[in-house]
Amino acid sequence: MGLSLKKPSRERSEKQVKAAAERLGDGEKRIVADVPERIHRQVRVKCLQRGVLVRDYILELLAKDGIR
Repeated sequence: MGLSLKKPSRERSEKQVKAAAERLGDGEKRIVADVPERIHRQVRVKCLQRGVLVRDYILELLAKDGIR
């Protein structure tokens, strides 16, 4: 399993936006952040090594900083 280095398209169809919004649970909000490619790659690799979702990894880091 390799990591794709293809840049995602910034354009999303209305259908894709609606589907993404429906996947959010009650009381959840989406945060989007642009990060350097090298950091994105390191985060993805770390999550694959640990067997966790990026979402869960970031929430764990925020909890360590007292954000819950």
